[in-house]
Amino acid sequence: MTSETKRDGYVSKLPPIAEIASMTPEELAPVVLRELANVGPMERGRLNLFSYCNQFDADIHAPFQPLQERARTKQALAEAFACLHQLGLIAADPDQTSYGWIFVTRRGRQAAESIAAFSQAELRTKFPPTIFHIDLRRAAYDALMRGNFQQAVAEAFRVLEVRVRDASGLNGNGV
Repeated sequence: MTSETKRDGYVSKLPPIAEIASMTPEELAPVVLRELANVGPMERGRLNLFSYCNQFDADIHAPFQPLQERARTKQALAEAFACLHQLGLIAADPDQTSYGWIFVTRRGRQAAESIAAFSQAELRTKFPPTIFHIDLRRAAYDALMRGNFQQAVAEAFRVLEVRVRDASGLNGNGV
């Protein structure tokens, strides 16, 4: 699906331009993240939403694309940026004074290297720790975020067992 495309001397590993617009933000976001995580110091301009999305306007190294297709491509890339931002994998660059500059977060760098880490970021967004009782935010939540659901349930039951035992004033288990 992905192919290497040379644009302005930079080798992009994004899918062909014609495919980008047809991808959902969730499909495109991991691909964009991997590319952003590998941006070197000489390509730092690619860490700008405007520059990154508008790299398809020139058509220097690709066949001419109609304006509507270019617009759809840029919108798909902007949606992928929004998805990555929502997952906490990219963030606004505090060293820049204008809008659109980003950096890849620590979790973003991990997610760029591992599909499991990317899935964990998606799971963390669906289940923020604040929706759980404070006693469940430790081992049970950690197990849930790692995708170990059996352990998460077991840890939650341990917390419940201790709370019931303390509330009842009884000693021992299973009574």
